[in-house]
Amino acid sequence: MKKLAQALLIIPGIIWGASFIAVEFALVDVQPITLTLMRSLISTVMLLIMCYFLKSQLPRTFQEWWPFFFLALCNQAVPFVLLSWAQIYIDAGLASIYMAVMPLFTVLLAAGVTSDEKLTFWKLAGVGCGLLGIIVLIGTEVFNGIGINVVAQLALVTASLLYAIGAVLTRFVYPLQPEGMTGWPLRLRMVTAQFIMSILILIPGSLWLEEPFAMRPSLATWGWLIFLGIGVTALATITYFFLIEELGAGAASMTIYLIPIAGVIAGVLILDETFRPEMGFALFLILGGIAVTNLGDRFKPNPAEQIATQ
Repeated sequence: MKKLAQALLIIPGIIWGASFIAVEFALVDVQPITLTLMRSLISTVMLLIMCYFLKSQLPRTFQEWWPFFFLALCNQAVPFVLLSWAQIYIDAGLASIYMAVMPLFTVLLAAGVTSDEKLTFWKLAGVGCGLLGIIVLIGTEVFNGIGINVVAQLALVTASLLYAIGAVLTRFVYPLQPEGMTGWPLRLRMVTAQFIMSILILIPGSLWLEEPFAMRPSLATWGWLIFLGIGVTALATITYFFLIEELGAGAASMTIYLIPIAGVIAGVLILDETFRPEMGFALFLILGGIAVTNLGDRFKPNPAEQIATQ
């Protein structure tokens, strides 16, 4: 199983990277809020089927449900909409690079609200490197005025920040779940409950701000929506959980590095997007920042080594 996990290590990163291409195609027929609602509905149907067969129990009381409202806001509803809206104005490859900043925001937030995630020199250096990558991406456009292109990029930064907030909040929601629920039943409960709350959040926005019943998605668009709802949610997420169990969280997280790389390559090859030099430099800074954040502290000499060299 470990060899199988090693062989599958690249799968989640590639699928998540390709999701930016799927959003780009789906936006041809569907507006951002409705697109997010439709992919959430498809995901929820699939997840409910999995909950039934794996005997995962969903929340039943208001006290059990309310934490998932905030998780849905940060992990799905708002960032999905921001991402979809931003891709109307900027390339999919560029959007995928911005999403890679999420782990760096998570490091900062976790250090501020948890007691076991200290902000070390290397973590701070990695975050600084990643934030410099954002500055490189936005570039001098901000000096020409806050146009729609800059606003779209700031929306992506906000989406990454919300994902980071959601990741930290998840740590506090896990202990609130029923005692004795572990493994896949617990994971499915956490994910499915968030998607259900996300649907409840998105329905009013879709009906009020867009005209969902007037939209006529083509067969190809439905294919991309199914890929977003089932392929990204089921195949990529389940594979990622499998990697965590077999290889550990540290090794499994390496697949995250592939998301912006896969997104940029797919954008160039499939959408004929232009890969600009500043995108490559920013990608280097952001991925380098993630690497420094995760690996920097491992190179700190222990006290015995320091004494021996004195």
